[in-house]
Amino acid sequence: MNVDAGFASSAPSAAAPAVRGATTAFTGRRRISAYEAAARDLWRPIETLPETVTMLHHEVMRYATLAPSHRNAQPWMMHVLDGELFIHPDFTRRVPCADVDDESLFIGLGCAAENAGIAARALGLRGEAAFHPAGRGGLRIDLGAAPRIEPSALFHAIPKRHNASRNSCRCSSAARTSASTLCW
Repeated sequence: MNVDAGFASSAPSAAAPAVRGATTAFTGRRRISAYEAAARDLWRPIETLPETVTMLHHEVMRYATLAPSHRNAQPWMMHVLDGELFIHPDFTRRVPCADVDDESLFIGLGCAAENAGIAARALGLRGEAAFHPAGRGGLRIDLGAAPRIEPSALFHAIPKRHNASRNSCRCSSAARTSASTLCW
């Protein structure tokens, strides 16, 4: 057991693979749906270090998707290329009635990049973010190997954070029904 990192060095926990892809699962006495199982799998903390680089990158991206965003729109796209995670704004997910100048879109993008950097450093990757000029306002995170693992309280807090906002769009009903406006 790697005490400094708080991870066991064995394969991923036995409970996680049983939930992935299940149509139903049981927890105690209650039967849960595939959706509930997928949500639990998404929000689960990392208990063991992933064994492959691809699995490491997947976990960094998963933690990035747990970032807060305006109205939980998650207005970003991600891909890994040559050991770097690229996070670009996804303007098809913007909420123009509530975020006219896309300020919240870019704040959410920054939150996703921060989560990715925190997760990368906790998993032994560099996790350094930089502006990506070709990405229309996107960022790139270096996923190269770091000299040491840097776990933090923030890393352990990420899967515990949840958005508790209500759907309270103040747009006119005409704006909400417009095909070009995403409000809910």
